[in-house]
Amino acid sequence: VKDCPQLNTIPSLLQNLELEQIDLFNLDLTSFPTLGQADSLWFLSLRNLAISDVPRDLNNLKNLKNILFVENEVELPKFPNVDSLLELESINIRGIDSAGFSSFSELPNLSNQTKLRSLQVYQNSKLGEIPGIENCDSLRTLLAWSCAFDSLPKVENLENLVDLRIYGNEIKQLPNLGSLINLEI
Repeated sequence: VKDCPQLNTIPSLLQNLELEQIDLFNLDLTSFPTLGQADSLWFLSLRNLAISDVPRDLNNLKNLKNILFVENEVELPKFPNVDSLLELESINIRGIDSAGFSSFSELPNLSNQTKLRSLQVYQNSKLGEIPGIENCDSLRTLLAWSCAFDSLPKVENLENLVDLRIYGNEIKQLPNLGSLINLEI
């Protein structure tokens, strides 16, 4: 559902459909529908939404592989817990910070995200760390733009890391990255 700024509710009947992808863009939702278990859902994209909260049952989407949470007008200090989402391969969180909300000061602990291959966080000027990233053994891409990192996230042991981009942060020194043999510079 895209470019329907007058649409402010989506029925919870979504949970009864066998949807594989949900892509919501440019809507003025007053509340987010219940997703339930949604076992077939593997892609969730929430972009440019005016919502009061993120889906409370996000952690129930056991087969979810990709989350896009981009430029939403929601004010939350912490991105929702994803510790039950063991199939996650990609998380992309982009704030709007200066004009609206959607700037997280805290991400959930990613320790059990062993399949996570890409983590991208943009324009989250309050975000200063990524808890548990050192356990994301499959991580190939880490992008952190315009965040509040004063040191590089703990990536020294992520042997599969190929793409590391850190822009617009407060980093004062880099650790030894010599063990990252796959890193492309």
